[in-house]
Amino acid sequence: MPEGSVRAVLVAPLERINFIPDVIDVYGTPTQINMIAKSLIWHGIFPEVELLGLISCSMVTRAYKTKKPQVKIPGSGEIAWGRTEEDEVSIVIPPEYIDKVPSGLENIKRLNPYPPPRFWWYEPIAPRGYTITYRDYEEWKKRKNPQA
Repeated sequence: MPEGSVRAVLVAPLERINFIPDVIDVYGTPTQINMIAKSLIWHGIFPEVELLGLISCSMVTRAYKTKKPQVKIPGSGEIAWGRTEEDEVSIVIPPEYIDKVPSGLENIKRLNPYPPPRFWWYEPIAPRGYTITYRDYEEWKKRKNPQA
């Protein structure tokens, strides 16, 4: 933002907001934020993703200036002062797109259920013609590292 162009920054939880926000920063697990991003993609709105490291908070101003949603990995300031947890990421959404999220989530739920299925719910199947067995693998490991 140009120097002197910002006089104040207002921050509030969405359920208690009493002003119209310039951007909405939603935090969640990577899976939750992925679902929100996909809900926007359903409507043809493609969030941008870029890793800026120490200055990830600048993605908030980028979303404001470009009017494009931004997916971000929290930086050190968000972790130290914002109490962002180590398993959280966020998506910054301009308010004109926020109403697309619920309908997008509804439309993608058949393709991307939440919570997502876990690996133990299915048994992997080897491709046709694949001849290596688990016993072959164990023998290979012994030949590769006889001390194991």
